[in-house]
Amino acid sequence: MPSAILSFFIAFFPKCPVCLAAYMSMFGCVGLAKWPGMKYLFPFLMILLGIHLWVLYRGAARKGYLPFIISVTGSLVVIFSRTVVPTEKLPLLLGMGCIIAGSLLNGFATTRHMYKVQNF
Repeated sequence: MPSAILSFFIAFFPKCPVCLAAYMSMFGCVGLAKWPGMKYLFPFLMILLGIHLWVLYRGAARKGYLPFIISVTGSLVVIFSRTVVPTEKLPLLLGMGCIIAGSLLNGFATTRHMYKVQNF
């Protein structure tokens, strides 16, 4: 009987790492809403958002201020949507999209002085 159960779990266990991450995320999100420490999650996420903005601001001199401005805009929209209109999902999604876009833009941006002509 144990080998039959083990075979069943192996057959239905996701083999792809991306699929495994999706399953774990799905099951984790369901259980997160019932977690007793949920009231501490929003301040913790705001601290992480502040660290993210600080890192973008430090790199803004090299890569430009556009990723930082987009992320700050997204952060303000997220804070507004969670405090003023917590039932609306669209502003929250737009703010998260701006934060992700700012991060991606910062990651793919080249240095500002890349095309500077050097004098010999």
